[in-house]
Amino acid sequence: MEIPKVSICIPTYNQIHLLKKNLDSILMQEYHDYEIIITDDSSDDIVKDFIASYPPAFKAKMKYYKNNMQLGSPENWNEAIRKSSGKYIKIMHHDDWFNYSCSLQIFVDLLDNDVEASMGFVSSRIVNSDNFETTRINTPDSSRIEHIEKTPEILLYGNWLGPPSSMIFRKLEFDQYYDPNLKWFVDIDAYVYLLSKKSKLAFNPIEAVSIGSSAIQVTKQCEHNKTVNLFEFFYFLEKWGISDITENELILKKACVLLIDFDVKSRTEIRLAGFKGKLPKNLTSLIKYVNSLDD
Repeated sequence: MEIPKVSICIPTYNQIHLLKKNLDSILMQEYHDYEIIITDDSSDDIVKDFIASYPPAFKAKMKYYKNNMQLGSPENWNEAIRKSSGKYIKIMHHDDWFNYSCSLQIFVDLLDNDVEASMGFVSSRIVNSDNFETTRINTPDSSRIEHIEKTPEILLYGNWLGPPSSMIFRKLEFDQYYDPNLKWFVDIDAYVYLLSKKSKLAFNPIEAVSIGSSAIQVTKQCEHNKTVNLFEFFYFLEKWGISDITENELILKKACVLLIDFDVKSRTEIRLAGFKGKLPKNLTSLIKYVNSLDD
């Protein structure tokens, strides 16, 4: 059996009305050298029954796997990657979709045309999943991309690259997969890892994908969660060897924002969030400083 160039990995969980939009957008692609890996975290057979309605030739490209137990995010993503056989990995979350019939070709060209790139990405439309209205466009300028290539850790301040569905990467480069200890910063952690292998990004400004946004998404549930934010921020710093948060202006700004937004008064609150690793130097003085701003 011939190995496809691209594995389109779709970790699913219910919401078949959005999965339909996703699969229909794949069905219209002009580029055909792909397989579809569906790992299903749903509690019933709604996804399995739904995909049975597609034409036989399209279903032949699908490999469906029902998880024995719910894996959650990001392990369901990892499961799809583990089941894949393609040279390139194209994550497509079930609530995201391609905008054009040439979208997949655009992604493939990013890596085909730049062997030095660790991953390729495109501009993306952030779309309200309820009314399908575009709320914003995510597209970084060239200076921002250059900054990220040199210091990928600044993604901790803001994910200018976009979510996983706006990416394509080489499977051989991503041998550690998404970190199961993370949910909120899981995508930027993966980008930092990939850029540590090859510090080059390939980018096409075309808005080739739409990213569905809704209140029930894991990221929305994490966004204002004090425990998740504090644990993951300091876990990320330790993992990537950032021992002094004052050395990078953007990381320092992010630390200040977190400490202020979650009203952190002491290092104890960070420990209560579950972080047991080594805290960065100057943290105590930084906490005192941000709290003095209220005086």
